[in-house]
Amino acid sequence: MGDHDTPMICRFQDGDRQCIQRAIVHYEYCIRHILLDETAPYKRCQGITKSNSDEDTSVRCTNPIHINRPENLCSTHLILLGRRTRRN
Repeated sequence: MGDHDTPMICRFQDGDRQCIQRAIVHYEYCIRHILLDETAPYKRCQGITKSNSDEDTSVRCTNPIHINRPENLCSTHLILLGRRTRRN
């Protein structure tokens, strides 16, 4: 297997911590960090969740979804709303 075939590691870095997940094919980021790439065909989930630290605070979901999906929610939020069934 040559260098061309080796999976690329996500380029996200937070201080001295490097993400070690595989990058999405043809992109430099993994699925968790793909929204940092403005050229990637992903958008942010519009789902809202309660903050773990404060019951009164709402936090927008950070999961990416492909721009071609008709809904603006990730699989987790579709399941929570009963619009998709959980995979076994």
